[in-house]
Amino acid sequence: MTAGHYIFCTAILVGNILIVTQWAKYGMLELALQRPMNRRALTGVVIGMVAIFLGGIAHKKTGFDPWNRYSAAVVIGLTVLVYIIVKWRMPAGQFEFNKAATRIRFWALSNYTPGEAMAGGDMLREFGPARNAVRLMRRAIELQEQSPDSSLQVRLNEVVGHEELGFLYRMMNMWDEAETEVRTSIRLLQTLGSWYPGNREVLRTMSLAVFRLAEFNHARGRTEEAVEGYRASLEMDQSLGDRSGVEIAERLIRRIEQADT
Repeated sequence: MTAGHYIFCTAILVGNILIVTQWAKYGMLELALQRPMNRRALTGVVIGMVAIFLGGIAHKKTGFDPWNRYSAAVVIGLTVLVYIIVKWRMPAGQFEFNKAATRIRFWALSNYTPGEAMAGGDMLREFGPARNAVRLMRRAIELQEQSPDSSLQVRLNEVVGHEELGFLYRMMNMWDEAETEVRTSIRLLQTLGSWYPGNREVLRTMSLAVFRLAEFNHARGRTEEAVEGYRASLEMDQSLGDRSGVEIAERLIRRIEQADT
């Protein structure tokens, strides 16, 4: 193999690795749904396209053949090996969570407005990929519950799974189910808070759960409960220095107060 072969194969391998590491974490369809786009996967695509383009030019002008059986086998083999290693090292339920959460966030971008019931919620409830997202998130929660790893991160993953599932139910206008999931996450967070007092990640996750419950109440017209929840979430965000969370809660409180006057 010449230096040109090594450069070409290395570029293709780097591009493949950037793509398959993200593919292993999220799934191929979910990579296309991510907003903003997955930078690592996009970089991998660009590297691969540039390598193929330059290899094609070199072949046309000089007869350079970038591939041979050996180099192709090595690149493909290493790519598959990286995919297997990434999947093997992922925490229990993480892949299912990533797939479901990516779909939920994609639908929320174009359909969700805080404090308002979703007009297409009933249609989303009957949408096959949405029902599949519910199954994926429930499976993720189940695997995390059964995991022998009792670390804070695994327990937080379980909590966030309940929060995300509650948010999906909320977009489906399945209010009782949404409230049940978020209240479950709050109960679990209270336990984690006693185990890890003062932990910022636990507090940040609790703030989001309390905000979610307040927003559900807001969308259902329960404005007093909503304001109470927004203020509780706001206080936690202030203690965390989360300006974005504070601004969102304040804006929604003002909206309710202006609607009541």
